[in-house]
Amino acid sequence: MVQIITVDPVPGGWCVDSPFAGTPMFFLSGAKAERKARELGARIVSYGSAAEVHVHAKGGVLIGRLHFGAGFGEDR
Repeated sequence: MVQIITVDPVPGGWCVDSPFAGTPMFFLSGAKAERKARELGARIVSYGSAAEVHVHAKGGVLIGRLHFGAGFGEDR
């Protein structure tokens, strides 16, 4: 099963939410949020699952998707 990590804009910054986090993480920078999401994706793969990072723009529009793990490799 693929674990989904989301990166979403919120007032004042960016939010990263993952199935393994108890609460969402907040960042002032979109770059820092995406970097954390990539780290989480790599961590999920180390536990034997696949992961996807979904990056959204305002309004919920999907603007990027990164794949990690079995059958995916990592998009860069």
